[in-house]
This record gives sequence, structure tokens and C-alpha cells, in this order.
Amino acid sequence: MPNVRDRLPNGFFDEHKILEGTAASVLAQMAGEDLILFPEETMPELELSEEEAALAEEIRVCTDPEQLVKWMRKTMTGLLRARLLRRAMAYEKDVLPLMQKRALTTQLVGFEDCVTMFFLVCKKNPCGWILEHYDDIRSEFLKSQFCLVLGMRGTPKYLDFLLHELERFEHLNTEELYLDQGPLLGITALLEFPDSETDWEPKDFPAFFDLPLTVDLPEDLTPEEMREQTKEGTELYEKVKAEAAEYLKQRMKTIRTWYEEGEPLERIAVEVGLPEEVVMNMIRVTQNETNAAEAGEE
Repeated sequence: MPNVRDRLPNGFFDEHKILEGTAASVLAQMAGEDLILFPEETMPELELSEEEAALAEEIRVCTDPEQLVKWMRKTMTGLLRARLLRRAMAYEKDVLPLMQKRALTTQLVGFEDCVTMFFLVCKKNPCGWILEHYDDIRSEFLKSQFCLVLGMRGTPKYLDFLLHELERFEHLNTEELYLDQGPLLGITALLEFPDSETDWEPKDFPAFFDLPLTVDLPEDLTPEEMREQTKEGTELYEKVKAEAAEYLKQRMKTIRTWYEEGEPLERIAVEVGLPEEVVMNMIRVTQNETNAAEAGEE
């Protein structure tokens, strides 16, 4: 199977130039350098204004996915947007469909930026949804940004689509400039795809608590086979339950270690895919268990 570079026409990057400073190039750089969710760590000189700090506190305690998505329609600085996206990540299951619905009709640049950034970092891979609904999206700018997502989160199976969109944007009569940069940078991202890869289906980002445990059973069983499978299934269930309990115990210790070493609670919550209050309760549980064990040794 030929790699991406071999499938491109000769002189492709001589004819199609990557430009610095475009919306797509900025997003590609942010995603590559892990700046979408955690900009404070690399830009400590930036601070929130008093008004932004008040909104940041509202975002920090918000548990309403609808409200989180409404805030994304506001114009805001990168630091505040990062905090909003981190909070939204903790409620991804409910936030994602709301963002998808609004993405079809939005013309707001602020929201278009947020949905693109979210699609670049969310655990659920958005590529299938983008392809399914691409023709229904009204904003040509958002289509261009989604081409970047397809390159950065997808596989070489999308190369022909991105080449087609690159040519279309280059000939599109629109006031929007540099729309071709989305698919062009998406194609560039695909150059990093392993040549030996044969499975070209986009994958979700792994969830922190995912347990890769599956059991295959035959469709038709005799009563005797059913009893035997039930016995084996019960034994397997107890084994899996014990493994899951140990897995969770170790992860809770890891979370507590991160917290005690100074990792922000917001970042830990995003990493494990849980709301901050749940993470804080988990930390308290491990602290209480440690305190009880220490007290019992005295």
C-alpha cells in the first residue's frame, strides 16, 4: 500500500504553499504543541482580567452542558477558552452532540474556533461525523477547519477527499481568505501516518478508565454447555471484577500523586474524563484510606 507522499502529484508542495499565521496553521501548531487545553503552562505571562476571572470561576463550577456550549459563542481570550474547553471535556458525552448540532448552522467565528479545537482533542473521534454531515455545514470557513481535523485525527483514507476540497477552496469565490490551508495542512498531517499501517479506520483517543476486556460466546448452546459457560462466566466475572478493582485502586493512587505533586485539578479532570468534583472525591477517598491505615499501625 503506497504511503501518503507517494500518492501526491509530483511537485505538490511546490504548487501548494503552506502559509504562516493563518487560522488553520495556528490551530495545527496549538494541537501539535498541546496548547489547546493547557496554555497557562507555556504562557505564564498571560493573565485573566477581573471580568474574565469572574467568568472563569462560573465555568469552573458549571455542570450544565448547554451553558458551556452557550459560552463558546462568546468572544474570549485563549486562556479563558482553554478553561472552557477543559470543563467541556469533563462532560464530553453531553457536550459533543450539542456542539455538532450548532456546527451545522453557525456563522460565529468564536464558536467555529471552539468546535474545531474541541474536535481536535475530544476522546470521541469526530471524523466519521464530519464526513457524514460535511455537505450540511453552512460555513465554508468551518468546513476548511474540519479538513484540518480530518488530517490530524483521521487516516490516509481521507486523502482523496482532502485533495478534492483543496482544489475546491482554491477556486471558491468567497471573501474568506486562505480556506485552502485547512485541507492543505490536513494533508501535511497525514504525511506522519505510518507507511506500514493497514488499518485505516480513525480511532477514539483512549479513555483513562477503559478496560480492554471482551468475552466471545457461541450463539447456540446446549443446556449442559450453558451451565458450563455460566460457571466459566462467573469465574471470569469475579476475575474481571477483581482486576477492575485493582485497576481503579491504582488509578486513584495515580490521581492523588498527580494532585500532591501540584498538577491542577482541572488538568487531572480532563485527563481522566471526569468532572472535577468527582476527581476531588476520589482524592479524598485515597487520603482517608491512607490516614486510616496509618492510624491502625500506631
